[in-house]
This record gives sequence, C-alpha cells and structure tokens, in this order.
Amino acid sequence: MKSTVSVIVPAYNAARYVAEAVESVLAQTHPPAEVLIVDDGSADDTEERLRPYGGRVRYIYQQNQGVASARNRGLREARGNLIAFLDADDVWHPEKLRWQLMAFAQRPELGAVSTQRFDWPGTGYPELRPADPLASMTLISWPKLVVRNHLDTSAIVVRSGVLEAVGPFDTQLQGPEDFDLWLRIAEVTTFGHLNLPLTGYRNSPGSVSKQADRMIRDKYKMLRKLDGRSAWGGRRLLRRKAYSFANYSGFLAFREAGRHGAAMRRLLRSFAWYPFPYSGTDTPASFPRTKGLALALLRWAGLRKSPSRTSRHAAEHLGHPHMPPVGSDVSGVARTLVPQSITASH
Repeated sequence: MKSTVSVIVPAYNAARYVAEAVESVLAQTHPPAEVLIVDDGSADDTEERLRPYGGRVRYIYQQNQGVASARNRGLREARGNLIAFLDADDVWHPEKLRWQLMAFAQRPELGAVSTQRFDWPGTGYPELRPADPLASMTLISWPKLVVRNHLDTSAIVVRSGVLEAVGPFDTQLQGPEDFDLWLRIAEVTTFGHLNLPLTGYRNSPGSVSKQADRMIRDKYKMLRKLDGRSAWGGRRLLRRKAYSFANYSGFLAFREAGRHGAAMRRLLRSFAWYPFPYSGTDTPASFPRTKGLALALLRWAGLRKSPSRTSRHAAEHLGHPHMPPVGSDVSGVARTLVPQSITASH
C-alpha cells in the first residue's frame, strides 16, 4: 500500500507563526497528501493568514476546546494511512517526511517514528550528511518512555491503524495528553527514533509556573491510568521511579514559580518514591535531586539566591523531551542557511 500522510496542525491564536509552519510542510521533499489546520476558536487573524494557501490546506474551525480536542478533530477528518502532528509554532526540516517514510518502508514493524529536534528560529536548517541514518535509529521502549517523555509531538508520525487501536488524545488531560498517547502506542507497537534533527522547536515564552498545579495533577492522573489498566506488569520499581520523576518535575515547576515550600515537598516526595539516582536517559544532569536539595537548603540559610529557570526548562521536566540543540555533538550534522522566503506572502 502506498503511504499517504495527513498532517494535523492545531492552532489557537497562532497567526504569528502558523504560516511559517505551513510553509515548512509544503516545502517537504516528500509532500503529504493533505494538511489539516484545526483552528481551536482563535480570536486573532489565524484564518486570514491561511487564506493565501487556498486548496493546499484544509481549514477546520471549532469552538475552543483545547489542543487535545483539536488534534482529535483532525484525526477524525484525516484520510491518510500515516498521521503526522505539527504544532503551529514549530517547523519541519524539508527532509523530515522523506526520512520518516524511509524508516517505515525499511522497518515495517514500526508503528511510529520520531526525530531529534533543533532550536528554531536559528541561523538555519541543519544540513544532513548521514552515512546511513536508519542504521543509527534507536527504538524507544515503553519502560524507557514511561519515566520521562523523550518525544516531541511535532516530530512524530504514526500509522493510522495504530491510532485506531489505542484511541485518540485524552481530552481530560492538559499537559501530558501527548505523553499519555505515546505510552499507549508504545504498549502495542515499536517506536522508532531517528537520530537526525528534523523538527524545529520554538522556545515560545510561556507561563509554566502558573500551570504547575494543573500539570502535576494531570501527570498523576496519567500515571493512575497506567495503574488502572495494570500496565506496569509487576515492574514495581519502575512504577516508583515514574511517580518519583513526576514529583521531581513538580519540584522544578514550583521552584520556578517561587513556591519554595511546595517545591521542597515535591522533592522530598520524589526521594520517598525512589531514593536511588536517576539514569542518564532520565535527566542529563548528575544527581539533580541531591543538588536541588543542597541549593534549597543554602537558599533557606540565606547563602544563595533562588536559581533562575526558563519556562522551557521546567516544561521539559514536566513531561516534555530534552533533545540536544544543533551545534552539539550530533553525528552527520552541519549548518546551512535558511531559505530567504519561508513565510507566505499576504
């Protein structure tokens, strides 16, 4: 069967960036069969920004119901046998779909394929010079994924049959709704990850600190869903580690919000759930909780000011992935200039 890709782009007040996202899709060397823009009740001129594309995109409007609902609307409308997700403020490298479709063709057991990311905007797209990128593809197992989300939503392509089997995004979750779906996918199929920076991730200023309570609450709700369907399969220590990391994420978020008492409570709960060191795949830093505890004690002793954290740093530990930025040691990658025109003329 020929592979046909449906691209789903949820948009909410995304007029500033959505044309750039669409341009990156239309510039793919292997173009998709359709591009669905689901406007989740925007109050800005998102629709007007999309009019120049005419029939090249399908514009779908709905009342504001949240990003999970918008993606699910796109899933109901999609006709392709592969589904690709792209957030309205992110972009794709022109070769992204081509490499992912090659992975599906050469590894038919794969149910989903993700990629590395690069910071966007930057000085340009990464120039790809891989000898054999598929040979360096890694497989992300459910036990590896359940502690921390290593995946970017905008990087993922999934077989539509897999999504039909596991169900859509859970609209009762706000924050970890994507993580929840990736875990359900990883329970039933193989998740491949291309070690190539093909997804441009925009570090948009956010208010993660204001969302900390909701994010932690829904992360716990997601983990309890795993408890309810006995997904752990007797792996009790892994379960404790996952709950521990959820509390560590809460520590980071509350610390950023300046709620140091709540942060300390989350950190202590994290140790109570899992007192052992995290592995390098869980967090790039060594002994982060021990260091966090020491810094908190120094702050309370008046010897150190509170650390400044970006919203992106906290968001990554709340369930979003951490990938090495372009310029780090990524095999087969160099830099090239961005095409002069990447946005539609209006």
